Amino acid sequence: HLLDEFKVEGIVVLRQKFCDPHATDQAMLADLFSQRGIPTLSLEMDFTTPLGQYRTRVEAFLEMMALEEVG
Repeated sequence: HLLDEFKVEGIVVLRQKFCDPHATDQAMLADLFSQRGIPTLSLEMDFTTPLGQYRTRVEAFLEMMALEEVG
C-alpha cells in the first residue's frame, strides 16, 4: 500500500470550501486514515482567509505529531 511504502506519518487534507464532491471524498479518506492510525488535519480552503491562519494550524499539527513521537 502506498501509505506504507512512503512511510506516511501524517496527512494534511485540503478541500476547497463549497466543493461538495471533495467533501464526499474527504469522509472516505478520513475513515481510511483513521483505521491506519494516521493523524490527519483537514483544512477547508477559502481564499478570503488569511494564509497565516492555515500556517498556524499546520504548525500546531506538526508539533502535535512530534509530541506523540516523543511520548
